[in-house]
Amino acid sequence: MASHEDKQFSSEGDVSKEFTPHVDLSDFDVNYKTLVENAPDIFFLVDLKGKFLLVNTAAQKITGHSPSDLLKSDLQSLIAPEHQDAVYRILNEAPQGLTNPYFEAEVFSANGNRIPLEIHVRTVKDKKGRIRAIRGVARDITERKKIEAVLRATEKKFTDLSAQAKDGVVIIQDGICKYANDSSAEVLGYDLEEFKG
Repeated sequence: MASHEDKQFSSEGDVSKEFTPHVDLSDFDVNYKTLVENAPDIFFLVDLKGKFLLVNTAAQKITGHSPSDLLKSDLQSLIAPEHQDAVYRILNEAPQGLTNPYFEAEVFSANGNRIPLEIHVRTVKDKKGRIRAIRGVARDITERKKIEAVLRATEKKFTDLSAQAKDGVVIIQDGICKYANDSSAEVLGYDLEEFKG
């Protein structure tokens, strides 16, 4: 009898029945299944057209979409329009092998909010070496994006304040001038570009 974790992982019952006849899951062992199911990141498997074949419960925790709903949809339907090119590139390259298995994209949550994800994908081959599916790991990078936005705002505020300062402001890092405001060039009698070099 399948455990509760097994049912959550496949969303509809036995993974090998749910999955597809193209990929053999006989080696998909219980310990690996438990690891994937309890991971904080989304683990997914899509066919070469982008249809979900498998998702872990983190997909629901992060996006709000139930595993059973995801298994009825495809990757393209979740991805924000401006990130669709990355998905189509992955799907088009997959049969020949992926050249760049990493991309960032925003997906739509069940309530319509956007969630930024860092996505790493790899192809899945059958026993004869034919590429049959794409497996992926997607990490929610919402907090990282918030920190990056705060950092950009802080840098802009510093740049704006120092640009207006009457005193010279110079930042030297590793012996190289990384920043100099107009006043520093005026005070020292150099062209601003002479500082940065």
